[in-house]
Amino acid sequence: MNETPTTDEEKYLEYGRALRSAVDEAISPWLTSTLQERNNGQALPAEIVDAIAEVRVTALANITKLIEAEVSAPLSGPLEQIRRAVTPLGAILDEHDFDRPRRDPQDEEMRPEDVHGLGPLSFMDLGEQVQVAGISWGAAKAHLHMKGR
Repeated sequence: MNETPTTDEEKYLEYGRALRSAVDEAISPWLTSTLQERNNGQALPAEIVDAIAEVRVTALANITKLIEAEVSAPLSGPLEQIRRAVTPLGAILDEHDFDRPRRDPQDEEMRPEDVHGLGPLSFMDLGEQVQVAGISWGAAKAHLHMKGR
């Protein structure tokens, strides 16, 4: 039986679990769709499909570390954790001769390592469920932080 979280800390952890779950459901389909579109709708090579699975594992590990950390820990946010997980996929795309998309100069300056522009710019890139979960988790974290926890 699931108990309703009663303390702010329990609610914060619940929001974190919801964020992790939303990312878990969204990241592989989002990357697959994005890369198939860039591949003119063709199926992706097995090596890229495997790399997408690794991105998922890494992103979930990164987010788990983030949501289990102390509220005051100076870790970057969930979007940055996802971007870090996605970045190594660029090398595999280069091996398969995927074209590097034209990127906004500011994005290139801020994230030069993401040569294929795969990192999400917002939670909404991954879908509404991730956006709601990400914003909710961030608000819960801010609330705890302001309470001095």
